[in-house]
Amino acid sequence: SPLQHIFLLSEEEKTYTEKIFSRILSYMPEGILILDFDYNILFMNRYLTALYGDCIGQKYYLAFFGTARQDHGKIAEVIEGRSEEVKSREEDKEGRILDIKARRLENPDGSFSIIAIICDVTEKVK
Repeated sequence: SPLQHIFLLSEEEKTYTEKIFSRILSYMPEGILILDFDYNILFMNRYLTALYGDCIGQKYYLAFFGTARQDHGKIAEVIEGRSEEVKSREEDKEGRILDIKARRLENPDGSFSIIAIICDVTEKVK
């Protein structure tokens, strides 16, 4: 994924724009998650790493929900091509309530990924 490439570069190798972009994504006060169409986690920012640890390379449904069910959650609708964009409220494996917005994203090379914005709303809901 092109985004993964940016985060693998050292600070010296990044352009000014790449530095700004990677800092914005890393320090956003909401979770940013990028998946491939096999549910593999390609990128997660610090917000999500603080909640789940480093899950890059793991299956989304296993890392977040502790289930082997690939079709878990609304993101499956985007991956399966039934929806372009989805919004949902789901409970993770730790009992946290998550607001999830996800959509298909075309990469510069013509391939597709899924980008999701995830926010822990447990305190607001309870």
